[in-house]
Amino acid sequence: GEFKPVKWSCRALLPSGKLCPRKDRSKCPFHGKIIARDEYGRPAVEDADGGESSSSSASREIVAPSQASSSSAGESSSKPLWEQIEGEVATALGLPEPPAKRKKGGKGKGVPTKSPGLVNLKAAKNTTHARLAKKVLNKSALQRVGDTLDAITGKRGDDKFGNQWNYI
Repeated sequence: GEFKPVKWSCRALLPSGKLCPRKDRSKCPFHGKIIARDEYGRPAVEDADGGESSSSSASREIVAPSQASSSSAGESSSKPLWEQIEGEVATALGLPEPPAKRKKGGKGKGVPTKSPGLVNLKAAKNTTHARLAKKVLNKSALQRVGDTLDAITGKRGDDKFGNQWNYI
């Protein structure tokens, strides 16, 4: 249980041109896993003899997305390039692979596809006002409101004038 100080920072390139100064042990919350970087914020590459480019970054790992997904390269050759890249990035960051996309027009729940590009100009516009009017101004809602107002009026009359009796 003794505290060991962190000797390196994230050093990812920020939009301002500066390097990220956060000193986290293994993962920066903004830039992900802490890797070896040069003085310009670019990920450092290994030298030809296999050693790290700087001795202070010996305890850090270099993560290459193409190496991380080399086991699934055979099965992903049928996927489009952007899906391959998305899968490699997900595995490099330790996220689950994104689910396979459904093709359009397949079986399943959802709205049936309409004919493309055709719009019914005579159809009523489905605006917020129209949707609210359909609920508020329907026959049963108006009947409920009328009954409630009649009951309130009757109760008010009974309260005010219930004790007026004419004995003639």
